[in-house]
Amino acid sequence: MWVRAQSVAFGNRLVRADTIVEVSWERSAPQFLTFTLTDHRDEVRHQIRGIGSAAPAVSEEEGTALVAALLKAIAATAFLPGAHLLVLTEADGTGLRWRRAPLHDIAEEAAS
Repeated sequence: MWVRAQSVAFGNRLVRADTIVEVSWERSAPQFLTFTLTDHRDEVRHQIRGIGSAAPAVSEEEGTALVAALLKAIAATAFLPGAHLLVLTEADGTGLRWRRAPLHDIAEEAAS
């Protein structure tokens, strides 16, 4: 299972979920979730919203909820067969949520 980390500055990066040892949101950098990885404790910053986004800043409640939702999505997906990708999406009217899709569907969508 993989998690897509998005960054305006660095582009997209796929992170293996089993290498994530911590996910955090900090008030000092509210536009990011930070993934701490097992490899030398590297950090990957996932940009929640793009720079200059018209959407309001991420609140502490929303940031904390995104962290919990990602961990819940990882746990729920771990038992499913096949390769999956978790992507943070903004649904109309319902806010941000983690969406799961088979990895091959995401690859086909990107190629078209």
